[in-house]
Amino acid sequence: MRCRKDYSVIFICLSTLHSSPIYAIVKFKREKKLVEFLTTTMEENENNVALQRVTIKDKRVVVDSSKYTKQISLAVQSGSLSELENYLYDNAPDNILNSVNEKGRSPLHDACDCEKKKVASELVTLLLNWYLRRNPKLTIASWIRRIIRVIQLSITLSNEETGKQFMNYLNVEQINNAGEEAITPIYELFPDTIITLLDGPNSIEFVEDEDEPSERDLKIKFLTFKKFLYPLCVITGIGNDSREVYETYMLSNVFRLDKESRIEITMSPIVELFLDLKWEKMQYLIYISMAFHIFWSVFSSIYIMNVFMSTYENNTEEKFNESQKESNVVNPHFNSANIGCSSSLLVLTTILALKEIFECRSTPKMGSYWRQSENKGQWALILFIYLLVIFCTILPVWLDYITSIAAVFTAWLLVLGQLNKHPSLGLYMEMLMKVSKSFMKMLLPSEEKFHLWHLGDRKNCGNVDRRN
Repeated sequence: MRCRKDYSVIFICLSTLHSSPIYAIVKFKREKKLVEFLTTTMEENENNVALQRVTIKDKRVVVDSSKYTKQISLAVQSGSLSELENYLYDNAPDNILNSVNEKGRSPLHDACDCEKKKVASELVTLLLNWYLRRNPKLTIASWIRRIIRVIQLSITLSNEETGKQFMNYLNVEQINNAGEEAITPIYELFPDTIITLLDGPNSIEFVEDEDEPSERDLKIKFLTFKKFLYPLCVITGIGNDSREVYETYMLSNVFRLDKESRIEITMSPIVELFLDLKWEKMQYLIYISMAFHIFWSVFSSIYIMNVFMSTYENNTEEKFNESQKESNVVNPHFNSANIGCSSSLLVLTTILALKEIFECRSTPKMGSYWRQSENKGQWALILFIYLLVIFCTILPVWLDYITSIAAVFTAWLLVLGQLNKHPSLGLYMEMLMKVSKSFMKMLLPSEEKFHLWHLGDRKNCGNVDRRN
């Protein structure tokens, strides 16, 4: 699905969502789908019955499916609306899917395979409207299951105009009810589009950008957020004008909700699908971003340790000379190589600072950006680097050394945070975090159980001493 060119928004969204599991919902390959479609079509053609029985006024009559003749089929494929209208309102049965020619092709097949792509959408619209009027009790979800091979045919033929009409007749609830079998081929038809969440009734519309016809959107008007703590207008930061909002802008606001509501929204089938397709589209860009952050963090920590946390060889020899020891331990020593590295580090840090500014401006509210621990850590490391590299001669000796320790510690925490974004490594990072928290609780005497255990242990030791 299409990803917008606003990559700064994508950065903040995916960094915000890095702790949530991104499940792979759509993993079908086009070649596999084509083989399945051809196999299914051959089996259905072999079992296709030439005569179809329909009920008209409680009488069983035989309808010859050959009424959908080869001539009509060719006319539909060439884009003749009049021929299709005449057939529908004169000879077609109630179930248009049972009306096939001698080659086993239905009018819907021929409409999808129309030579004129724009006329194909009009043919499909005519068929869908006619079919739904003749079958008012049939739900779209069940109908989608029955014409799934037609959608696969549209994918095979790359006929996006016909797929557009299918999307216009769907909505969020019906898609969810239809399940993965129905939703997968539809979204696979539009690999370069993206779901946009809007304020309005539940519906989906397929929209083309006037400036760039190749850029297409699937726009969803999504009301299910209103059942949560905040109304949709509060979550999106918009009023009642139903104007467009970025989908990542929307999801970043979702994380202002309570934990249960946030989980329910992000685990919704339509949102999971969006996240999966978003990840498949942007994974290489995210990997580049992760590599840049990791390189910057590791490079800065090595530089700070080498320049600001090193000692001379004579430090131990003249350990009684306090002034010499202090000078050797805490004062930075620069050489030609370190000066070049410091310039490179400042350039990388400036680039990262500009990136963070763009991300901060892309968020709905400033508070939602600063609530992320990773963003705080990045700005802290940026500040530490500027203080150490530019203002090292101004800083007091004790502050210089403490700042170096804090910078190195922050840099390696950020490295772990970047590894946590990787789908395969994120689980291990979560396990490491939980184990570390449990270990710290055991070490720090902050838990009530620890105090009780420690008090009981002291009493036992006292009894032993008295007995001795």
